[in-house]
Amino acid sequence: ERLKMKGMEKGREDLIIPGTVITLKAMEVWDQKRLVVSDLGLREGALLDGLGCR
Repeated sequence: ERLKMKGMEKGREDLIIPGTVITLKAMEVWDQKRLVVSDLGLREGALLDGLGCR
């Protein structure tokens, strides 16, 4: 079922659940209410952040 998810690479399907648990715990520890996911890379994100784009 996980392999059928859009964008899921073969061999990574076993990582989605533990990765989600770690992400949610980190958000809880740092009191974060939202998570932004981007198709862009770190440089693009830094540029957009520097330009004040969200």
